[in-house]
Amino acid sequence: MQVAEGTPAEPIATDGLAVIELSAEVTRETEAYEYKGDSLSRDEFTTLTDTYADVPCQTLMPTLGTLNPALLPEESPLYQWFLSCNANVTVDAAGVVTYANNLEVNKLLTIDYFKSSPEVSVPGTAKRQRFTDCRGNLDIAFEAGGRATLDFKYLGNDNEPTMEPNVAPDLGNQIEDTAVVVRLANMEQSTITEILGTQAILNITSILGTGTEITVTFAETHESAIGETITIGDTTAYDGDYIVESATDINTLVLTSDVVATEELTGTGTRAKGVPQQMCTNNGNFTNYFGFNYERYLLTCQEGFSKKAVATDISITLLEDESGGTDFDPDANIEKFFEITISWGAGPGKTVTLKVSKAQLITTSDTEIGSFFGKDVSLRNTGTTALILS
Repeated sequence: MQVAEGTPAEPIATDGLAVIELSAEVTRETEAYEYKGDSLSRDEFTTLTDTYADVPCQTLMPTLGTLNPALLPEESPLYQWFLSCNANVTVDAAGVVTYANNLEVNKLLTIDYFKSSPEVSVPGTAKRQRFTDCRGNLDIAFEAGGRATLDFKYLGNDNEPTMEPNVAPDLGNQIEDTAVVVRLANMEQSTITEILGTQAILNITSILGTGTEITVTFAETHESAIGETITIGDTTAYDGDYIVESATDINTLVLTSDVVATEELTGTGTRAKGVPQQMCTNNGNFTNYFGFNYERYLLTCQEGFSKKAVATDISITLLEDESGGTDFDPDANIEKFFEITISWGAGPGKTVTLKVSKAQLITTSDTEIGSFFGKDVSLRNTGTTALILS
């Protein structure tokens, strides 16, 4: 990781990335000009104006291996690579690592790309192409029966190649701690939950907890269903999100909770989300998962790529839901906003979860999965995202 723009860092063994696909494409832009004179002259001159690099590379989804509460963020899998794609890396008290798209300042990466050659004049050296001030974005893709992949796509400044000592990368943990195959035996239930949007805030007239549930009475009709999420605020002891367990009447809800506190007579309640529904996914593609794009800039004192947050696209293929079934029906939910959770793994230290806080369903089309009917679903990701290793 670079300490500052334009200040490359020498690589060490643990900086290596275990790739299954890699390429580096250097773009050299030119401009042409000609001097006016003889009308029969064909003299024209071309000069180099800009040079930059596209460096796409693909690796497998990592896992933690084991949960370690003492793990430091910089010790987490692919720490530098995620940071340079604008992911903020945190570790909680249980050792769970979260990569979330709430990093405000660009982190810059120096990528050293060593090329093999049939003739090396000095043993132990290799032709090195160095790309500095690299910023990237990340695509995440998975398919049933395969391993999830991370597609890093970097843009950086190009430097002339040199012969340098070859760095032997330490790829041990990356190779050993890869996510398991995405299939039924390892797949946790994937859910999609409607975000009910901006709801009228309901005024609480009474709220009382028993240790296993709380009973909340509103001044207005709540219009909530079992399984929905209610957000309670403006109280002393009961602020938080709760799941609706039952409805006593149109003004009173029973919510699941272990809070034990005295009765309160004021507060507010908001319907936050709908009832989680199951998604039976065959594959998914989360394009630009952390949601940033880059534009090239050239100044007399600086060159690089500026960052801008953008909405991105999610493509998921689902099995066709049964008529009247409980699975998610995309055809009935066009234009609605959803929270998406997809999780798979084989126990502590081996589990991967993808979370999207707000995605609008924009298209559906019929497809086939084997001999079954399916649905290709596209959503526009306009919210925050998190990749969680647990």
